[in-house]
Amino acid sequence: MFIFQGIHSTTSNLRWTPLQTLLLMNSTTRQQGGKECKVAGIVSSVEHRLTKTGKPFGKLALEDYSGKYEFTMWSEDYMKYKSFLMPGIFLFIEGNVNRKTWGDMSLEFKIRSIDLLNEIGVKRAKAYKSGWIGEHKF
Repeated sequence: MFIFQGIHSTTSNLRWTPLQTLLLMNSTTRQQGGKECKVAGIVSSVEHRLTKTGKPFGKLALEDYSGKYEFTMWSEDYMKYKSFLMPGIFLFIEGNVNRKTWGDMSLEFKIRSIDLLNEIGVKRAKAYKSGWIGEHKF
């Protein structure tokens, strides 16, 4: 688990999920999915590949103190986030865990946003100061 001392316990919009929890969710067949998760860690490995039909996709392995999780990004997501596929950088990833609608119906993590971990505090502080979080004014 990447440690957010103080931030985790006091700021609700920066709560995170240890990567080990994603692994456990994937192995629990009763889990229905639809859970929002925020994870942080260091990029330990990446792959830039092509499908059989020539479409680009990538794999990103993220590690924290609790474990390692591999994210696969297809087509549009890959093109949107490929600049973050560099070993050694620290990332903050937000997304949802959902059940696949095809194949083995296992759970998959759908990335909604990726930010550099060292920039997330500044971005969130600016959003909080202006009264905007995401697209919602509070």
